[in-house]
Amino acid sequence: MHYYGMFLSLFHSIQICLAEDIPIEQYSTMLGEQGNGYEKWLCDNIHSGNYQETSAPLELWAGGIQRIAQHAQDCQINAEFPMFTSALFEKAMAAGYSREEVSALFKVLGTDARKDQ
Repeated sequence: MHYYGMFLSLFHSIQICLAEDIPIEQYSTMLGEQGNGYEKWLCDNIHSGNYQETSAPLELWAGGIQRIAQHAQDCQINAEFPMFTSALFEKAMAAGYSREEVSALFKVLGTDARKDQ
């Protein structure tokens, strides 16, 4: 669950930076030590537009969050966050990003994605 929260907060933060004309590189630098390498690598994916280098494609992460959401429902744990997150991953898969890096989820969170709704 930790990573799903990190993905959504990181990708949303980058959307804020883009909306405010703050360069992604500047945001990545601001992550500093808390950006433990993985977050910075995801920022680099988004900045470069290269979503192809992956050992764990978006579809793998989508399957994981589906299982977490189902588990929450089965155990009567509030499932709103995993269900919301799962829906975003499903949207990214429907958009054709299933074999791309998880950072491709960023593409369905942007302004262009809202125009398509």
